[in-house]
Amino acid sequence: MKKIICLIDSLVSGGAQRQLVGLACLLKSKGFNVSVMTYHNIPFYVGQLKESNVPYMVVVKASNPKLRFYYMAKALKKSNPDIVIAYLDVPCIVAVISKLVGCRYKLVVSERNTTQKLGIMERIKFFLYKYADTIIPNSYSQAAFIREHYPKLALKTHTITNFVDTSLFRPSIQQCNDNVLKILSVGRVSEQKNILCYIEAINIVRLKGVNVQVKWYGDKFKEYYEQCINKIQEYQLGDIFIFYDASPNIASVYNEADVFCLPSIYEGFPNVICEAMSCGLPILCSNVCDNPNLVKEDSNGLLFNPLSADDIASSILKFNELDLSARYRMAKESRLFAINNFSSDSFVQKYIDIINSI
Repeated sequence: MKKIICLIDSLVSGGAQRQLVGLACLLKSKGFNVSVMTYHNIPFYVGQLKESNVPYMVVVKASNPKLRFYYMAKALKKSNPDIVIAYLDVPCIVAVISKLVGCRYKLVVSERNTTQKLGIMERIKFFLYKYADTIIPNSYSQAAFIREHYPKLALKTHTITNFVDTSLFRPSIQQCNDNVLKILSVGRVSEQKNILCYIEAINIVRLKGVNVQVKWYGDKFKEYYEQCINKIQEYQLGDIFIFYDASPNIASVYNEADVFCLPSIYEGFPNVICEAMSCGLPILCSNVCDNPNLVKEDSNGLLFNPLSADDIASSILKFNELDLSARYRMAKESRLFAINNFSSDSFVQKYIDIINSI
């Protein structure tokens, strides 16, 4: 059986990390010799690896950026895997360079976001990808970007979208409180997530007389988080828009909400939207990247222009005006779509096909 290392920067509470840990556990369940390697010791998902008996290695000395390539190449060479599956830009670059300096493995790199501009780092990354054996974007929009801008990489590019454990992320029966519109958002507190504009939209909704509450769960980028807090204080939304740390029991959090909202300026294939749909939530989200493949207007949710606070607010107000039967129909459509499209069996089999072909 081939020896596989799944490589990422850390096990922080992000969507890419959740998917990579899930992949490692699924490969383990199929009998593969698989382990996870990081260079930052942030163990949010370690419990899941332990439950599945997946070994976890932290190359502590590689946490120093100046020494990262040396110590990662040394660790990978010592581990001597047959295949490395790398997630996120820096780990992918590390894996390519380690291969170029003498590590003997087949390399699968995975794109977890949609490229917005071709800066120096992006050009270096895509230049190095010619030495990878397979490129796996998790979104069709990123696959299209690669084929358009780097046609020589097209033949080795294969899209594998995210999976969801639909038995864990499932709807629950709860009392409905019609007096408060409970909106849930999940993701790191960063500029990409467009939270400042979202806060403006919530203020518009509040001024329209809607009794609304927003809960946002996720790790915080300090400077942007402080800007968000200042904006919340400016609009006196302190008891309406509330930030929480990332939750290890996020499945139960979804079930406390009436609707899920993700106002990002851009995305890959959003893990949190998939999870929210699996929990039977209607979705309000930006009309960008792969989101329209997941959310069908007036079917399982509503799409909006993320650059317009008025448009975000309009979608929230439109949803708030729906009666319970219309909301239930959207919830049912979300759950059905998740069951039909986010299968873990299909996800891991696509990876196994690639593993067996390289």
